[in-house]
Amino acid sequence: MPRRTGKRRTRRSAGPGAGDPVAAFLGLVHALRVLQLGAGGDRSWCALDISMAQLKAIVLLVHTGGLTARQLAERLDVSPSAITLLVDRMVAQQLARREGDLDDRRRVWVRPAPKARALHDALNRTSRSVLTKVFRGLPRDQHRPAADALQALLASAEAVLASRG
Repeated sequence: MPRRTGKRRTRRSAGPGAGDPVAAFLGLVHALRVLQLGAGGDRSWCALDISMAQLKAIVLLVHTGGLTARQLAERLDVSPSAITLLVDRMVAQQLARREGDLDDRRRVWVRPAPKARALHDALNRTSRSVLTKVFRGLPRDQHRPAADALQALLASAEAVLASRG
């Protein structure tokens, strides 16, 4: 087993996927997740007392402002009975609230509660803090090209989101 020297690698060597922008982006996302989970970030991600399904639901609900129970089940790729249990737990934890549809009594809307919005905002602040540290580590002459590339990726992601309806 190789011995650790305590030095952190800052650049990946050329290897499988070198020059592949998707592989590079996935590597960045992985490193950012590790940082957010406490190795250089704050502890808010580790302190969460919610399931991954609840976190996914919070992100979707805050992003959309709310979804019907059916839409939420479809987006999370779970059954209607599973979404009922998930929403029950989220309502009990004050992360979501149910609303009846004024036009169709059979439809139930699931909306993010203030606690979910606050959690979402706190996690985004942690992400921003970590990203700021990472960005500051770039040489100054790479700031503009990195920002331009990220803006292009954002525009592409927004177009994909818009096409999904």
